[in-house]
Amino acid sequence: MKSQLLITVRGLLLFALFIATPRPADAQGRVVINEYMPWPGSACGTTAEFVELLNFGPGPVNIGCYILTDGDFSVTIPEGTILQPGEFYVIAGQNVIAGPCANLDSTITADLNWNTCGCTSGPIPTTGDGFFTDGGSANEQVVLLDPQLNIVDAVVRSLPVESNSTI
Repeated sequence: MKSQLLITVRGLLLFALFIATPRPADAQGRVVINEYMPWPGSACGTTAEFVELLNFGPGPVNIGCYILTDGDFSVTIPEGTILQPGEFYVIAGQNVIAGPCANLDSTITADLNWNTCGCTSGPIPTTGDGFFTDGGSANEQVVLLDPQLNIVDAVVRSLPVESNSTI
């Protein structure tokens, strides 16, 4: 009986210690460009282009005012947009991208439509090359910047990068 009481008291003390241990209140997440599809082909149209961001965690991230650019156009994510750990944020040229487009296995709903958000550096073409102005070549790049213009993440499909890039 005495040993059970000691185990219970020890367990309660450990539990109290666990609760009292300070946790980093400002644990930030890490946002990466998880996937992107430039120029998905004429069957889907250029508005089916998309970029998917992912917060790896451990905490939430305010991605408001982050800038996504390919060097020709840029999209600014609306202020106060919070991305929780493990969450995705899809930026595309249309609200819904059908499953067969861009080799997707299911339909995707965009969180931000760059053609209707009013948050771009200029009107993005809805035909032709679209947001990713590479015309389907394999060397398109995309960069994600924070509000202070620090590079958060960047990816390129192939080197050398697109020759007309301003990045």
